[in-house]
Amino acid sequence: MKKILFLFLMIVSIADVQAQRSQVRNAYGYLSTGNLDAAKKAIDNASKEEQVANRPRTLLYKSFIYSGIALDTNHKAAVFGELQVALDAIKQITGKNKGSSIGQDDVDDAFNRIFTASYNRGMRAYNENNLRDALRYFEFASQLNKEDTSLYLNQAVLAQKLFEKEKAIQAYEQLLKMNYKTPEIYRNLGKLYEETGKAADAFRVFQEGREEYPENEGLAFDELGFYLKNGNPADAIEMLESVIKFDPTNPTIWFSLGVAQLKAGTIGEAEDAFKKAVELKPDYYDAFYNLGLIYYNSASKLIKKANDQSRFISEEEYSVYRNDYLQELNVAEKFFEKAYALNPKDVNLLMPLREVYVRTGQPNRAERLRAEIYLLD
Repeated sequence: MKKILFLFLMIVSIADVQAQRSQVRNAYGYLSTGNLDAAKKAIDNASKEEQVANRPRTLLYKSFIYSGIALDTNHKAAVFGELQVALDAIKQITGKNKGSSIGQDDVDDAFNRIFTASYNRGMRAYNENNLRDALRYFEFASQLNKEDTSLYLNQAVLAQKLFEKEKAIQAYEQLLKMNYKTPEIYRNLGKLYEETGKAADAFRVFQEGREEYPENEGLAFDELGFYLKNGNPADAIEMLESVIKFDPTNPTIWFSLGVAQLKAGTIGEAEDAFKKAVELKPDYYDAFYNLGLIYYNSASKLIKKANDQSRFISEEEYSVYRNDYLQELNVAEKFFEKAYALNPKDVNLLMPLREVYVRTGQPNRAERLRAEIYLLD
């Protein structure tokens, strides 16, 4: 009786296996005709029997079917799960268990289908402004093609837009390791390091970028900004002076040199640089404003000195101080008024200009600016 029961169970088991294998064939048939839902149902049923589920052909068809679902443009929902199932299935087909009927070309085809599906999904998500899903799809695709620079570039740009700065840094660094270099990559990577408090890395990236692209203006200004923010005006001045050799008629470079000179405390050189900037660009508001500020600040120091000494000096000696600071204020007025003609709405300009009018005995003009400042505030 036991033998009969055992034989019966064996027959049932063999029949189940045969049925599952039949489901595998059915799944492939459905896949061939584009009936992905039926193909998925059949391959899932076939995979319930462990002996069948682990067969190379079952795994291959399972990968084909799930990547096919991911490729299907009619399938609107996210397909991260389907892509992972497809990838896990094909990874199980190793050299040890690869069947004689499954060749390397089949395995390569499966990987290519998964890659194509993930890349296409990433592009679709990006075009639909679903940036987070797009980033995930491109990250998935890069597992399958580690040599495709476009994947890392997409990841870097998307991660930066999503404020995932560490991911963006990793992607940009990977591009540089792959010898994929552009000025924008160096600029973006340097700024990301700066924003995440990694000054040494930012300095390294800006330096490397400038060595690769010594004439790139954008990189030069980014490096300048970094130097100025991190207290390196001397380095900024040296860098700008080298840039000017390539582009001596660029007013922005001369203005930036003036800013660096101001930070370094070399006021005379700063004044010369700002004057060169307005010579090249007569409507350069910021340069005129800074020229006015140089003389305004000089006058302020003289006024303070005169006031500090007023109790210890004669009226005649005090008038010497007064004449000196009035001369500085008159020059400041000239530059401030040129700036005012270009932009009369800047409170940062109106306040010192009003002070100049007060100090130089022009009450009507001072009152007019007081009213303008009140309206702007």
